[in-house]
Amino acid sequence: MLRLKYGNTNTYFLQGTCGSILIDTDYAGTMPAFYKELKKNNMTIAVILDNGECFVGDLEPIEYLRAYEKNQDLEKDWKMIMSYNPKVIHYAHVNEKYFL
Repeated sequence: MLRLKYGNTNTYFLQGTCGSILIDTDYAGTMPAFYKELKKNNMTIAVILDNGECFVGDLEPIEYLRAYEKNQDLEKDWKMIMSYNPKVIHYAHVNEKYFL
């Protein structure tokens, strides 16, 4: 377990064998500090469901990967996500991508 502490907020990251879970124990208003703490710990969040739906938030769309060819962290994130053979990827700011 990794405790992410920002201000008076404790958030817990539990690493599993097939995935992980993030437990936020606080309320609205602390998101900027939360994002800063994630970045400090070199963490990203994606939710991958058993039915093949994947939620990646602000992660750069997979189609942009070539433009970031020197960003090994982004490539690593996408490699991990794609290893689950997603059926649809939901982004925060662009249309979803479907895989047949």
